[in-house]
Amino acid sequence: MFGFIVAFLVFGLMVLVVAAGFRASERAVNTFDQTRRERKTVRVQANEIRRS
Repeated sequence: MFGFIVAFLVFGLMVLVVAAGFRASERAVNTFDQTRRERKTVRVQANEIRRS
């Protein structure tokens, strides 16, 4: 019985770690997309300023 409880706790901890890692990686991807979009916007604005 004690072994079952320990196994259950270890499994729960693994699920939490996987969920936290997934959220962290998703946040990193979103941040990367955001910076890329902002860089593109800055480049477009610079081109417009150069043209005028």
